[in-house]
Amino acid sequence: HTPLPIMHSEFAKAGYMTIGISSNHIVTVKQGINLGCDVYDISASKEWMKGSGLDLHRVIDKYLKRYSDRPLCFYIHAMDPHDPYLPIAPYDKIFDPPKEQSVRKRIRQNDAGYLNRESFRNSLLPLTDTEVNYLRSYYRGEIRQMDSLFLVFMEMLKNHNLLDDAILCVTADHGEEFGEQGFYQHGINLHEP
Repeated sequence: HTPLPIMHSEFAKAGYMTIGISSNHIVTVKQGINLGCDVYDISASKEWMKGSGLDLHRVIDKYLKRYSDRPLCFYIHAMDPHDPYLPIAPYDKIFDPPKEQSVRKRIRQNDAGYLNRESFRNSLLPLTDTEVNYLRSYYRGEIRQMDSLFLVFMEMLKNHNLLDDAILCVTADHGEEFGEQGFYQHGINLHEP
């Protein structure tokens, strides 16, 4: 068995400063994701349930200011868009969510993955069309928010004269469900679509 090369280690061998930043509370050093990183920072993950995009950018900015004078390899793990759906203003209203009064209080709670838990499935589901639209509009708001924050990141690279020679790789691990196959949010199933 030849182990697969780790991106950070390969860049480190080539003389890059390797920095990992995660706003995901479960993508930490316990999983070994920090192997090959000179710095691995999870401080942006502390408030992930409240949305972590702005915290993530503050941490990125800190390291860009500190190390932009040398070749850099960044691994950045953003948590948003992800349930609970809590986009910041103005993204919280951009997709015209239904009024909170038209949605059951438990649907509005800020608790990740709760709609797929058995105790909630029996008492909350199915959701009304209004409740699904409520969740969808905030999820879409988080997507637009992340798009905007990505543009801010690109500007940060440009301002530090790092954009011209940058190699960017953007991936995603999953989306969210809004009643497809009878499930909401994510995490407990896999379907062909």
